[in-house]
Amino acid sequence: MVTISPIGMRRHKNNDFFGFTLIEMILVIVFLGVIAGISAPLFKNTYSEFSLEDYAYQLESTLRYAQQMAIIDRVNYRLKIDPEKYTYWIEKVVQKEEGEIYQKISSRFGRCVTLPDGLSLSSGNSEIVFYPDGQSTRTEIFIMDKDGAGVRCVVKGLSSESMLETVSK
Repeated sequence: MVTISPIGMRRHKNNDFFGFTLIEMILVIVFLGVIAGISAPLFKNTYSEFSLEDYAYQLESTLRYAQQMAIIDRVNYRLKIDPEKYTYWIEKVVQKEEGEIYQKISSRFGRCVTLPDGLSLSSGNSEIVFYPDGQSTRTEIFIMDKDGAGVRCVVKGLSSESMLETVSK
């Protein structure tokens, strides 16, 4: 007669318990540890690539937003870049008593975007101005990872079109 013991192991009629031995449990744990050790670097590289692409597309959408808002509001917008802190944000021209000044916008695109550790931001200009007629400052912005791979975002001044290119190691 076979019954189930309180801890889930089978008990036969001679009161012997059958289950996993300590050796079997240790072998399974070692096997899972080896699999995890082999796959962890692969997932790390994949995450780094996704992070790089995500921030590049986010930068491109921010550039397009600034261009569209400059046309809609009929005022200058600019993308400010701080390459030392790896940050960027959008500002808009507002009228004050002392004249026109740039002020950070209050939408989600106005927040300061900081790239995570492992990614760097560089540009030939510290700002890109978007004009109401659809034109902008011509420049290139690079987002690079620590391995030297990256994305180059080219902002064409005349058409104010932006495009992303992959930069190889």
